[in-house]
Amino acid sequence: MVDVSIGNAPTLNGIVLLIGADNYWKFATGEFIRLSGDLTANTRLIEYDKIIRELMDNEIAEEIPSDCSSEKNLLHATSSTHAPGFASLNELLYCGENLVQDIMKILLNFCVGTIAITADIEKAFLQIRLSERDRDCHRFLWYKHPITDVNSLSAIQKYRMTRVTFGVTSSPFLLWATLKKLFTIASTDFPETTHRLAILFYVDNLVLTVNSIDDAIKLFDESKMILKGAGMNLRIPTI
Repeated sequence: MVDVSIGNAPTLNGIVLLIGADNYWKFATGEFIRLSGDLTANTRLIEYDKIIRELMDNEIAEEIPSDCSSEKNLLHATSSTHAPGFASLNELLYCGENLVQDIMKILLNFCVGTIAITADIEKAFLQIRLSERDRDCHRFLWYKHPITDVNSLSAIQKYRMTRVTFGVTSSPFLLWATLKKLFTIASTDFPETTHRLAILFYVDNLVLTVNSIDDAIKLFDESKMILKGAGMNLRIPTI
């Protein structure tokens, strides 16, 4: 995605990433050290470390391969953070078409039935795998070894996400393009349910009403089967 030119702004294209690599490296390491200090101060550094290790254990994040073509590519503290005079990751990425449903229509539909249902897709964005060529746009820094003592930290290591990252400007499009494709495939077997899912999901949250417990159970069971087709888990709803 970094080679996509954004409008007529030559300072926001892929060339800047290469010319400004050292600037990004210094900025990212500075932001990381600052954040690490904040986490240490409020005793949350070890807690965050466990989350990062879990991401790597589940292959949601990975170390930068040793044969990676660019030693210092784009690294980011958050997708909207940027070094002075340089673009953020969100400014460089194509956000895609807005496929998210109108929240007002969803809320109006929510008033129709007598039984309310809410559910969500567990870790929805992390269920979508990034292509190999796009992973270097999702780099981050963390410590090389697990943290057991905040006063004895290992060297800083470069990692990258292998799944779609929440908070990146293109992530909502990637999620909903995936869901639309999934609903189209499943529409042959579950025409009524896929139609309702397509118009009553807001990002990764399902919000709707039905008129009976039997309808609620049928809808949830079929919805769970549909999403399972993409390796997604619809979590037990509130009724």
